[in-house]
Amino acid sequence: MAQEINLEKEMREILDEYALQVSSATRQAVRDTAKETTRKLKKASPKNTKKYSQGWAYTVEAGAVDSSATVYGKKRTYLIAHLLENGHLMRNGRRGGQRQHIKPVEEWAIAEFERKIREEVEGIQ
Repeated sequence: MAQEINLEKEMREILDEYALQVSSATRQAVRDTAKETTRKLKKASPKNTKKYSQGWAYTVEAGAVDSSATVYGKKRTYLIAHLLENGHLMRNGRRGGQRQHIKPVEEWAIAEFERKIREEVEGIQ
C-alpha cells in the first residue's frame, strides 16, 4: 500500500522553515550592521571634542516577524549633528563646519545590510 503525501502540508512546513531561517538571518544582519555603523560613525565623526564622536549609540528592536535598529546621537550629540554634517552660518557671515560624516556611513550601512541579507538567503538551503 502506497503512503499518501500531503503536498500542501509538506510545502507549508518547508516554507515555514525557510521563513524562520530568513527571519533569523535578518535579525542578525540588523544587529551586526547597526553595531558596525555605530563604530564607523564614531570613527568618522569630527574629533574636536570626544563627546561628539563618542556620542553615537544604537538600539535594536526585534519583533516576532521583523527587526529594526536605530543608530542615534545621544547626550546632546543630536543637537549639533546636522550643523556639522551640513554646515552652518557663523557670526562673521561665512559658512563653516560642513563635514559630511553621517551620509557616507548611512550609504555604507544600506549597502552592507543588503549584502548580508543576500548572502544569508543564498546560503539557506
